[in-house]
Amino acid sequence: MTTSLYTIPMLKLNAAELQTTEPTRIPKLFIVILSYNSERELLRCLNSLKNEPGKIVIVDNASDNNSVHEIKKITAKEKRIKLIENKKNIGFAAGNNVGIRYALSKGADYVLLLNQDTQVKKGFLKPLLASKTDIISPVIVSKRKNTLIYDYGGTINWVIGRTCHLESDRYFEKGPLPETLHLSIEYISGCAMLVKSEVFAKIGEFSENFFLYFEDVDFCIRAKKEGFSIACERKSVISHTLKEGKEKPWRNIYYLLVSNLRFINYYVFFWNKPFAYLYWILIACKLILTKTVG
Repeated sequence: MTTSLYTIPMLKLNAAELQTTEPTRIPKLFIVILSYNSERELLRCLNSLKNEPGKIVIVDNASDNNSVHEIKKITAKEKRIKLIENKKNIGFAAGNNVGIRYALSKGADYVLLLNQDTQVKKGFLKPLLASKTDIISPVIVSKRKNTLIYDYGGTINWVIGRTCHLESDRYFEKGPLPETLHLSIEYISGCAMLVKSEVFAKIGEFSENFFLYFEDVDFCIRAKKEGFSIACERKSVISHTLKEGKEKPWRNIYYLLVSNLRFINYYVFFWNKPFAYLYWILIACKLILTKTVG
């Protein structure tokens, strides 16, 4: 009988070790940008997204200038960008919904809604995706009268049916917030909003009863009623170009007032409605005077 010079030890494996480990699934991210008559701003936005992950869906809302032609030049080179052309301008809510439905049909786990007049800071998506919050936004910085204003979300005045942005001229990346920003966030802006797919599965997309403005507020209210969380991530920052005062088009002023009136009708208790309607009239007068007189 021969004896082997080498013995091969028998490995004892338990059941857990025998189970194969499945590779970590990378979440699918789609970035939806609604485009309308603003190819320069859109190109700047796309340029800022070059190094960010995810597929990009541009929904053009029937632009009547050179926007679509310029977008097609980009999509011919960038395979991760998809262009959807609407036959008519169906509004901000409905236009974004076209992109949201496309993203969900492709198996999106996350949908980032982003305005065409935004520019993102490199790496802004990482803290957003790392958060467990269901609906989350970055800090949105804009310039007003040569002063940078940082937006940390918003609250709702349920008596008069108006919204209030939690804003400051200082950026608080970490640490305690000042008392003026300590209010509970009730909504975040649709200007930059990362939403988990299960939120859409539960409550649907934006309400198309709002053509422009207040659709994001309504969406957040419905989401919170179903138990979804909302937050602003202070480690993530983007910039947003605002048009205020005389720069705001009459069309936008009209839809701002119409959507605000609908919001009052939907959400303000009937005993508060007289105060809300009176305040709405005062706001309408102020907007018209600001536009015409300055």
